[in-house]
Amino acid sequence: MRTLSLLIFSALFFSACSLSNGGADGGIYRSDDSGKTFLQKEKVENNKTISGVDVLSLAVNPQNGSEIYIGTKSSGIFKSSDAGEAWKQLKVSQVTPVKVYALAIDPNDPRMIYAAAVFGKRGIIVKSTDAGETWKDVYSEPTGGSLVLSMSVNSQNSSEIFAGTDKGQIIFSEDAGASWRSVYWSDSNSAIYKIALDSVNANVAYFILHGK
Repeated sequence: MRTLSLLIFSALFFSACSLSNGGADGGIYRSDDSGKTFLQKEKVENNKTISGVDVLSLAVNPQNGSEIYIGTKSSGIFKSSDAGEAWKQLKVSQVTPVKVYALAIDPNDPRMIYAAAVFGKRGIIVKSTDAGETWKDVYSEPTGGSLVLSMSVNSQNSSEIFAGTDKGQIIFSEDAGASWRSVYWSDSNSAIYKIALDSVNANVAYFILHGK
């Protein structure tokens, strides 16, 4: 089952440009034939499209490959429940996040979703427990201008979450985001752009630094 999902959704990728009435060669593309052909999936409510939206992050429900979330540069989070055929903009807060750098779905309970976002100039992590219908803040960077760029959820214990910042810090929660502590600082303060956990041995973690 996991292999099939990879074949279908590995061809989803991001392209650039704001929520518009269409025409731009951007948004999300999907392949249903292992990458031989691609179709643009851009429709949103009220005859809008995401063809002109900068997409920064993407997450697919590991238990339902038709449910997809994307995080954008200036339009918050969008969700599709039909493999990208139609998209809905989610209301994360009264103020649309400027950027959504990372999305992570609890592999054991896909109703729980985490998003690394920016409100004002401060990086935060928000959490939904109802598949994106409502959200609450679970972490905020202590100073303005500091951002959360990456996240990963432990597939063997989904209460454990790692997140990386643009200042070279990795923070860790062992209670599904209720509390956080620092577990690593980069000597060079280089941004941590990606975190991945070994799906077999959860004691093994990898991360990517962006050198300065």
